[in-house]
Amino acid sequence: MRDISIQLSGINGEPLGKLRTTAWQLIEKAEQEARNRNLSKTSALKAILSEVLEESNFSVSDKNLSDECSDHAQGANSTKEGGR
Repeated sequence: MRDISIQLSGINGEPLGKLRTTAWQLIEKAEQEARNRNLSKTSALKAILSEVLEESNFSVSDKNLSDECSDHAQGANSTKEGGR
């Protein structure tokens, strides 16, 4: 499976940079964190993403990160419920 780079965009869509961590690496780290600390995958993903952003000298508020993670989780659930 092909790995996917993570491009960061500002609030108005302007490009800010690219993370060194790829999407699959981020998912693998989050799944390991969830197992190690007995967390939900959403909580683990939020923690790992926050760490990766901080290591790359980017910051996002906990509220905005929580909102984004919740929005994506709800979108995945509605797709499952819709039968797609």
